[in-house]
Parts: sequence; structure tokens; C-alpha cells
Amino acid sequence: MFSRLLVVFLVMLSFFIKAQNVTNFKSGTKATPFFLNNSETTFHSCTFTKMHKIVLVQIWDSNADSANSGLVNAYSVYNKYGKQHFKKGSDFELVTIAVGKNLSNWKKVLESFQFTRNQNFISFDGYWDLYLKNYLINKTPFSMLVDETGTIIMVDPTYENIEAWLSKNSIENPTNVISGKVMVGYKTFVPLAHRKIYVTNKSGDTIQTVVTNSVGNFTIKNNYPKNELSISVSKYPEIKGNDMVYLATPKGKIIGEFNKVVNGFIYKFLNKDVQILKLQEETDPNIAVLEFKNKFFYRYYLFHSNETILHDSTRAKIDLVIQALNDDPGYKVEILSHADNAGNPQHNMDLSKARAKVIIEYMLLKGIDKKRIFSTAFGDKMPIIKCDDGNCTSSEMMLNRRTEFKLSRL
Repeated sequence: MFSRLLVVFLVMLSFFIKAQNVTNFKSGTKATPFFLNNSETTFHSCTFTKMHKIVLVQIWDSNADSANSGLVNAYSVYNKYGKQHFKKGSDFELVTIAVGKNLSNWKKVLESFQFTRNQNFISFDGYWDLYLKNYLINKTPFSMLVDETGTIIMVDPTYENIEAWLSKNSIENPTNVISGKVMVGYKTFVPLAHRKIYVTNKSGDTIQTVVTNSVGNFTIKNNYPKNELSISVSKYPEIKGNDMVYLATPKGKIIGEFNKVVNGFIYKFLNKDVQILKLQEETDPNIAVLEFKNKFFYRYYLFHSNETILHDSTRAKIDLVIQALNDDPGYKVEILSHADNAGNPQHNMDLSKARAKVIIEYMLLKGIDKKRIFSTAFGDKMPIIKCDDGNCTSSEMMLNRRTEFKLSRL
């Protein structure tokens, strides 16, 4: 009797193993969440439907002496598209999963690629994790592309096909990006700084939330025709008495007045507004007047969350600071490095220091004397937007995750 039950069990187990293979990843189905190590002692879950990003998942073997060529290709794709915007308002993310038990090699590979561990995982005990166990990933490298809804787009595609899809759906140089300024007042006007603006479509649905910077400027990036959109602000405390709210160009020229409604103020973009409002560089040019008299000041958003990688677009911004230093040898630069609050305080401080170090190394490579370069790391101690409630938007997190350059006389 026991032997008969054993045979039945083995047959069922064999059927289960055959059924649960890599083909269970099918285009059009939801990618299941997983729960894996992202350090020696901690675990992290990843739920694709909550990421709201296009994600390339790359599974590789940590026991290999070097990173698999698939990981090299995946990193190349991420490096190319990681800064780009996509048609449905999504960003692009790379998630790697190392299978095997070679922890030291996993760490070495992450360091060589400058990967953070936030989106890079390892299954220390082989395929024990439910994500891997249920699907029995029995080959490496293995990859799949997941869209912003958590739906699998491609299963183990070629990297040419991945790039073709990303290229087709990305917005490399969006022509419908607009940038403006919100001003408030009655007879004199001041910027509405560090406040949320709600963007609604022609149906009245809120599709986006952006945050003004320290001089009231904002930028709206999405794939909607801008002349179909409206923006609204709440009755913030700084809007008092007879004060009204005005839309202006980034340089402060007023082009329209918000309509007053029950809960605040609303402005419907006109065709002429869309033509006037132009995309501006991510700087706060007026801070030199507001905060740092007789000094140049640059503010840039150089890094993705939890990253220390300098992309080409990042270097181009730092080059502007380097040019200013080259133009006047009498200037020194102080790098003020800030982090958002996505990690714990110590991690964020370490991240700030690492980012400042990367920038310093780049400046030294460009010929700037190290005696002219200073840096201060703040971690998450000096946010522009406080995220105590844990509900900060990606735009708010980006404001906090800033790098500032202050130029002053030696």
C-alpha cells in the first residue's frame, strides 16, 4: 500500500515539476511578487503592480566567476533608457535576481556595475523563494519585461527586441512638456513655493501631482495634449484675504489668472499658454538672489533613488559648474549632497557621501584642483518637502534628492 502511494506521489510530483517551468511566464499575465534577500541579513519584497514602472527583470547565476553576458546587456539597456520617460507616464527600472549561493561574487558584481541593493536581490538557498520555486527558473540568464500595470510584456526576449519596444514607447524629447511659475498676491506678487499642484485632464480626473520649487516653478511631463489640461491649487495659508493666484512664465511674466473655486483655485490651459510655456532646466537661478548673495548657486537632480551613477545627462549639468570654475580661477565650489528619506538615516547619509565623492572624482578628472572642491553630506536631514506622513510623490522625493553647488571666492 505504501509503495503504491509513493508511486502516485512521485508521478504527481513529476507532473507538477513538468508543469511548473519557465513557460509559466507568459506574455499578458501578471508578474507575481517575490520576497528575497537584498543584503546579508535583510529581506525585501517586490510587487510589480505597486512599482508603476516598466521593469526589466534579469535572473543570473551568482556562482559564475564573472557577471553573465545577459547581465551586461541588461545593464546596457538600463543605462540607455533609465532616464527616459514613457508614454503612460512611467519610468524604466532594472531588477536583478541572482540564483546560487555565491554571496561574495554577488556583492562584487553589484559593486562593479555600481548597482545599489535596493532593486538587486539574491536567493541564498537556491530556489527556496516562492517566486523562483513556483516557476522553477532552470536557466540563466533569463529575463522578462513587465509594464507599469505589472503585466508581462515579453518573456526571455532578445535585447534587440527589448530595446525596440523601449524605443517605440519612450519619449526621448517630449514636445508637450511645459514649465511655468505660480504667483500669489493682490498688488504685489510672490512665488507659491514648495506646494502641490494637481493636474487634471479634460474629464476632471487628477492624473498627476507636481510640486513647485523654491521660486514657484513647476514642470509638467505627460503624454496628454496640454491644451486639454487644467491645474489647481488648494487654499494654502500663504494665500490670504484678497490674494489671487496667477500663472506666469518661469521668468515671472504673468500670462493668466486662476479662477477661484470652492476648494481653491483652478486654471485651464489655453493654446497660447502651451506655446509660451517652455521646458526649463532643473535649476533655481533666482536662489543666488534669494539666499546666496554674491555667490553662484546651482541646484540639480542628478541621481535616481538609491543610486550613485553619473549618466551622460548628469555629467552635462556638472560640466556647467566646471565651466564656471574654469572661467574664473578665483572661485571654489562646495557640493551640498542631499538624499530623500527612502532608506534609513545612516544609509541616506552614506548615500549622500558616496554621491559627493563620485562628483568630486569627476571634477578632478576634468582638471579642477582638489583644493577648490569642498563637500558636505546632509543625508535626509534637510528636506525641501517633509515626508513625515510617508505619502510623498516621486516629484517630492526628487526635490529632496538634490545636489547643490555653491560657488564662492577662495
